Parts: sequence; C-alpha cells; structure tokens
Amino acid sequence: MSIEARLHIKASIWGETDNRIAVLLAEGETSRSTDGQGLLTSAALAAGLRTVTDLNRLFLPTPAGWRVHLDRADLLTVVWPAKRSLVAAAPIVLPGPWRWAANRTGRVVLLIGTGLRLARTAESRETDITVDLARIAEKGNLVGGAVRFAEVASP
Repeated sequence: MSIEARLHIKASIWGETDNRIAVLLAEGETSRSTDGQGLLTSAALAAGLRTVTDLNRLFLPTPAGWRVHLDRADLLTVVWPAKRSLVAAAPIVLPGPWRWAANRTGRVVLLIGTGLRLARTAESRETDITVDLARIAEKGNLVGGAVRFAEVASP
C-alpha cells in the first residue's frame, strides 16, 4: 500500500530592520484524510524539534542533526536526523532579506505544523498565516527549532 505525500514549504521573514529572523514554515500532506496529516509533525518532534505553544514566547533550541542549506540558485536542502534529507535541492521563493537574516544569525527558525494550509495560493496566505500559526500552536500541533544554516556551493 502506498500513500501519496507532499511537503509544502514557505520562507518568511519575522521582525524589522536589523532584527529580522529567517523562518521556514513546513507542512506535510498525505492522500489520507486526517489520520495522515500529523505524520510529519510527529516525526519532527521525535527527531528533536520542540513543541511550540505560544508564538509570543518563542524559545527554540538548536536541535542536533538538523541543518538548512541554501545554494546560490536558491535551492533549499533541509537535513534532519534520518537516512535521507527532508528536502533536497528544492527551489524556493525567498523574501528579499531572508538570506541576509539567515547568514547574520547562522540559524533559521524552522516551524512544522499540521493545518497551516500552505498549499493555498500566496495571495491569500499573507494575511492569515499568523492567525493559523497561533491557532495551531495553541492546539499543540506546531513544532520548531533554531536550525543551523549555511550557504553551500551548487549541488
């Protein structure tokens, strides 16, 4: 039996001016209805990310075995403590200061959740993503970490 699965990922910037933080939001989606939706979140929690319950009090440790790499062509790789990368050389649209913010701190805030609805079009997502994140965090369906970041040569 096989399950069709997709990973949706979106880059975002939080903060202003010199206090900007590079953020990656991720959500897994399967062809099964609700029983398969939390698989990625559960796997990420088991692999060292921490539950996020309050976005206003965000303290995220740097989890062992997790890394984010970005090459000059904006191809993203997310390495996690498993045999294969979670994301391997996937193209991603980055907000203007995202690369600068990630390089400045050497970390990316990676948030993985269930119910983010990242597959919806970009225009409709900008206004309600914060509401979705807060709702999902309150339910305990959001995990995250301050993941090590590095720019790399093209794969």
